[in-house]
Amino acid sequence: MEEIRFEITERSDTEALEEKLKIEREHRIEVERDFQIALLDLEEEREAQNESRDEYMK
Repeated sequence: MEEIRFEITERSDTEALEEKLKIEREHRIEVERDFQIALLDLEEEREAQNESRDEYMK
């Protein structure tokens, strides 16, 4: 009986761990996406500033 209880507990722990890992993977993907968007925003801002500077220098 103890062995069966251990297997059930172990299986439950494994399922919980897998669910946590899935959530962490999804979070990592969201963070990576947000990071890439921020980089693109910074690049666009830098280009806009360069254009503004070039116009001012004319």
